[in-house]
Amino acid sequence: MEVKYPQPTLLRIFLPVCLTALMFLPGISSADGMENSGTDTQQLIQILKDKGLLTDEDLAKIQTRIKEQKEKKAQDEMAPVKIQGRVQFRYMNIEDFDPSTKIPPLDANGFRLQRVRLFFSGTAVPKVDYYIHLNFDQGTDGRVWDAYLQYNISPEWGHVRMGQYKVPFGRQWLASSARFLFMNRSNIGDYAGFRRDIGVMYEKYSFTEHYQDAFAEADMTEPSVNYAFGIFNGNHIADGNGFLSGSDLTSARVGSGNDNDQYLYVSRLSLTPVKREEGFKYLTFGASAAYQKQPTNGERFIQDDTKKALFDVTSGNPWKASDWEAAWEVDSQWIIGQAVFQAEYLRRKLAADGLLTFTNARQARSVTADGWYVQGGYFVVPKKLSLNARYETYDPNNQVKSQNDYDRYTLGFNYYINGNNFKLQGDYNWQDEAVEDLNNDFWELQLQLLF
Repeated sequence: MEVKYPQPTLLRIFLPVCLTALMFLPGISSADGMENSGTDTQQLIQILKDKGLLTDEDLAKIQTRIKEQKEKKAQDEMAPVKIQGRVQFRYMNIEDFDPSTKIPPLDANGFRLQRVRLFFSGTAVPKVDYYIHLNFDQGTDGRVWDAYLQYNISPEWGHVRMGQYKVPFGRQWLASSARFLFMNRSNIGDYAGFRRDIGVMYEKYSFTEHYQDAFAEADMTEPSVNYAFGIFNGNHIADGNGFLSGSDLTSARVGSGNDNDQYLYVSRLSLTPVKREEGFKYLTFGASAAYQKQPTNGERFIQDDTKKALFDVTSGNPWKASDWEAAWEVDSQWIIGQAVFQAEYLRRKLAADGLLTFTNARQARSVTADGWYVQGGYFVVPKKLSLNARYETYDPNNQVKSQNDYDRYTLGFNYYINGNNFKLQGDYNWQDEAVEDLNNDFWELQLQLLF
């Protein structure tokens, strides 16, 4: 025998009002309350509907109100704009400095603001973050260095990033200058990669892998695999010149469109099988690959003494659609006790339909450049004072021997006054050129502040 429940008119009138009012109570209207008690609330509403105490119209109104409260709470919890900054005050001294040489004026002895940066980040709407990086280095008026939106799919599925940012190629290039073991990247880490560009990238990582010192305490509890795939315009050099990579101030045409209908394709994979608290604390391996056709917008290139040469070539024909460029690199990092070790090898090849002219007047249709570095540091005073050493070598053209082939040796120290937030660094660099040794050894001191 079916039980008939009474349906008083007053109860049917006031019950929806009471349920709606309950949503404003802290335990229900808050996000946590909705998560914790949402199931019970839905069950209660369904029971009341089944018993005839709620009409379909009442139910629709209540469900709409619950949805509105959730959306309002999510908007209220949007992170405020986070503002950060970085200032690096540096003194540089070149041994036997001669103003009559072709060394760039910025390399003269003296003080400079090496890096002055501002960062703005936050969450615009649920799952969508934004990031803006402004560059005021060495007295410039300010440039937009990074500007992107990032849609966070989930912790398990990673995110999609759209805008201008660092191309995911090479460990050292992806590392922030705030965490450098030395004041500068190696030349292959700085000049031989693909720097910044505009495009879209899918990325998945368990933690940020690009650490540069023995403070690399990653929040990982098990072996991790990180990977990224991106498509970019491919016009990552400021003046359209596909051979010469200048300083950071000319490394990216900010906001520019594509030079042609070709794209740069980049991927990166890294594996971290070891992360422990003591002893052998950290081990990671990485690899990157990149490819693009018609690397520039058809401009010629000329070797420039004031810039580092990516490829040691003096002239070439305008680019054609059949020309292509490819690169790959492998890298690794270890942290054992108070010591950190890092190494990276990079190889980049350009193939042209026309002839390329080398510095020895020889001509060919392709040129290959490669280089590698190994560096390390040791905390003589744990988390306070580290002593560091690096060796690097680079050959911008494997087919010729020229002044642009070099080996560089660097010794340095880091004094962490307050971690990376406030530290003093000192480096001394010796550079040996293959043909004629230049008077370009130098030492630097730098004070860094992060805020």
